[in-house]
Parts: sequence; structure tokens; C-alpha cells
Amino acid sequence: MKDAFISYASEDRPVAQQLAAGLEQSGVSVWWDRQIQVGSEWDKTIEDALASATCVVVLWTGHAKDSRWVRAEAREALNTEKVVPVMLEANAIPLAFTGIQALCFLGWEGEAGSKEFDILLSVIRAKLEGK
Repeated sequence: MKDAFISYASEDRPVAQQLAAGLEQSGVSVWWDRQIQVGSEWDKTIEDALASATCVVVLWTGHAKDSRWVRAEAREALNTEKVVPVMLEANAIPLAFTGIQALCFLGWEGEAGSKEFDILLSVIRAKLEGK
């Protein structure tokens, strides 16, 4: 079981990787799809990781907004009250998720010590504590 599951569009892999590395360095265990083992059923692996994570960080971009997988993962996270939406691009959040407060990461340059990252870290830690 991991603390955080990162949901993102494949085109946004570099920023997902930066975020995963920063969270791991801060003591948060992270699952993201780069950890799917060769020969495993990737869809089942994703479903299991999504179900077992304490929170789901959804990286919203134009690519993510158009991704059926990101939307499905975000919907499941919303239904299980695990969602932590992060807006990386303006107007990138689908209508179904606009009523959920998102963290604004517009202009984030991948720095683990940034104000935005510190807020995200505090939100994740609160979820881990059941708040």
C-alpha cells in the first residue's frame, strides 16, 4: 500500500516524475504507473494501486482532461474521497471536477521546496492522518 497514487496523462510524465521524486524525498510513498511490472495485467495493477492508496493526486492538464484513464481514476478517487486535484494548466479541469478545490500549480517548475509543493505535502499528510 502506498500513501499517494499519481494520476496523469502520459504526455505529462516528466512533471509526474518530478512530483513523485519530491514526494518520495519528503517521506511520502508514491505509486505511479512506471512501477507496473513487465508481464502483469496493467489495468488490474492500476485498479489495485488506486484502491489501496490513501490519496490520489490528479495532475490536471489539457492532456489529462482529454484522457479517459485520468478521468476514470479521478472519478474513482472522488467517489472514495481520496482525490487531491492539482491544476498544472489553466482551464484543464473537466466540468465534473470543477466543484472540487484544486491546488494551483500554474508555473510550478518542479521544485520540492516551493510554496505549492509544501501545500500539497501538507494536504497529503492530512489525508494520511485521516483529516
